[in-house]
Amino acid sequence: MSLKDQNVISTSTLEQDSKGPIFKVPEILPRRYAKAFYSCAVEKNLLNEVVPQVVTLKNLLDEESSLRSFIADLALKLEARERIVSEVAAQCELHPVFTNFLKLIVRRGRLSILPEILEAVLYLTDKVQGVVPVKVLTPVKMSEAQQDQLWASLKEMGYQSPRIFEEIDPSLLGGAVVQVGFQLYDTSLKGRINRLKNAFKGEV
Repeated sequence: MSLKDQNVISTSTLEQDSKGPIFKVPEILPRRYAKAFYSCAVEKNLLNEVVPQVVTLKNLLDEESSLRSFIADLALKLEARERIVSEVAAQCELHPVFTNFLKLIVRRGRLSILPEILEAVLYLTDKVQGVVPVKVLTPVKMSEAQQDQLWASLKEMGYQSPRIFEEIDPSLLGGAVVQVGFQLYDTSLKGRINRLKNAFKGEV
């Protein structure tokens, strides 16, 4: 899967065609909390320990609809929120600094934006460490050879530390859609068909 000779197209196409979210700069409020947590982790030399825990909690929120419903429920009392957050922190074996940060979010009434805060922490970490997020949409799971080719292509383009997220989207029919940071490469059959349709519309 080579990207070097592919044209870059607008990320708005991915917003229309993809079932999943695209990479974007976090909003100001989640970014503010994320920056405070990141700075605290750096100061206490805990970054390498807590960032994987951020990923674990984010994945848990992505997978557990009941937990997502809980954090979005503004009717729950503060005590109930703190209790459940403590239980989740214990279940995930989170560092006390991370647990205290979550409790702070609860007390500030910001639990509903926790997913965005976690995303912002990862965004900030990747930005500081020079890691480039790469989202790959394919109609079927990539083979090992295709994964190796993608890695080689990304490194050839100068991306030495990509973080690759794979997602299956059968509607693409063939090919792939690859978003590298904020650049989008669409080699999918669906994308080609859509571009042909738009071209014909322009000629009518």
